[in-house]
Amino acid sequence: MKLSWNDVEEFGKRVADTIYDAADTVGKKTEQVVEMQKLKNQIFAMKRENARDWLDMGRNFYESYKMGKADTDEFHEICEKIAKREEDILVCEKKMSEMKGNILCAQCRETVKKGMNFCPFCGEKVQDESDIFEEEHNAEDAAAIAEEEFFEQEDMDKVKTSCEQPVSDEISVLEEKEGDL
Repeated sequence: MKLSWNDVEEFGKRVADTIYDAADTVGKKTEQVVEMQKLKNQIFAMKRENARDWLDMGRNFYESYKMGKADTDEFHEICEKIAKREEDILVCEKKMSEMKGNILCAQCRETVKKGMNFCPFCGEKVQDESDIFEEEHNAEDAAAIAEEEFFEQEDMDKVKTSCEQPVSDEISVLEEKEGDL
C-alpha cells in the first residue's frame, strides 16, 4: 500500500487533534484536582480552628468554674464562630461531592453516589434536587388547597355566626354593668 502525501498529512492532523484533546482533558482534570485540594485544605483548616476553640472554651469554662463564675457570653461567641465554620465546611463538602458527580447525605454528611435511594452509611432516604423541588411544589399545592377550603364562603358564614353570638352576649353583659356604675 502506497501512501500519498495527503494521507500522511491527514494522519498527522488526526494525531495532533488527539494530542490536543488529551492535553485539554488533562488540563481540565488538573484544574479539578487543584480545586478539590483547595477545598480539602479549607475544610482541614476550619476543623483545626474548631478544635482549638473547643479546647479554649473547655479551658476557659474550667477556669471560670474554679473561680466560681462562669461567663456564658464568652462561650456564646465561641460557639457562634464554631457553628459558622461548620456551615462553611458543609458548603465545601457539598462542592466536593458535586465535583465528583455525587451528592451529600443530609443526615450523616457522607458522600453518596447519585441515583442511590438510600444512604449506605446511615440509611436515610437520599434527596436530590428533583426530590426537594417536588416536595416544595407539593407543599405549595397543599397550602393553596387548604387556603381555598378555609376561605370558602360557607365556612366563613359558619365562623361569622359562631363569633356573633358570643360577642353579642358580651355586649349585653357590659351594658348591664354600665347601668350598675
